[in-house]
Amino acid sequence: SNCGTTYDGPYILKQGKVVYTADASTTPLGANWIYQFSATAGYGLNGANYEFKGNCSSDAYMLNSFAQNTSTMVKIAESTAYQRY
Repeated sequence: SNCGTTYDGPYILKQGKVVYTADASTTPLGANWIYQFSATAGYGLNGANYEFKGNCSSDAYMLNSFAQNTSTMVKIAESTAYQRY
């Protein structure tokens, strides 16, 4: 969105999400496992913590990743981090 007062911007990514899933369940070494990564735009700092803002003060992505066993549905190596844009 254009968060400025002219056509020059600044243009801020206020919301959006991308999800990438890699299915390793058909490979011998990755049998029964999928790996997923997602990036969600629209976050920003509130004090010392990030929170979803979805407005012109948004300046960060929330990054999530995990591995999941497709037989047991157990997730491992789950992590969340934030990256400013």
